[in-house]
Amino acid sequence: PVDIERGDVETVLPSKLEKTKCQKCDECEAALACPNGAIVPHEEIDLLKCIGCGSCKDICPYDAVSTGKIITMHMREIDIANTEKLSEMEGIEIFATPQEVLENFEYK
Repeated sequence: PVDIERGDVETVLPSKLEKTKCQKCDECEAALACPNGAIVPHEEIDLLKCIGCGSCKDICPYDAVSTGKIITMHMREIDIANTEKLSEMEGIEIFATPQEVLENFEYK
């Protein structure tokens, strides 16, 4: 989340490859299922490519991909103040959610 709201804020963590569960399969089912090629087999998920669809999690037989975990974060006053300062700068726009970013920029 962007530090806009004061207090506790729920947020969804990005998808993650759980290396301790990964069995390093010769053909990584999760990587093959990813429509954007976001999975580097046995290593990581490229969050710049991941769209959070969950295809990888659904197909991995070892449950080595975690998606959609919700956590609560407390926004610190200093971070909120910094976000407010940024929003006052010319040419800077603050987006509260990843969806807002996608809506305002063309993905290439």
